[in-house]
Amino acid sequence: MHLVGAHRLTYEEAATVSWIPIGTIKSRVNRARLRLTELLGYAPEELMRGQSLQTRTGRQS
Repeated sequence: MHLVGAHRLTYEEAATVSWIPIGTIKSRVNRARLRLTELLGYAPEELMRGQSLQTRTGRQS
């Protein structure tokens, strides 16, 4: 959800503004982050282990 990512609202603020339960906000943000990592070519396991990320092109982020 762009409210949490781009607008830097807290989960609580995004839930209040959207009239959506906080659990739904957290779930959607998590799914969006995982999907974004897939689209960028990262392995989700790397994110969970806190390793440095490397794209398919070999560039470090």
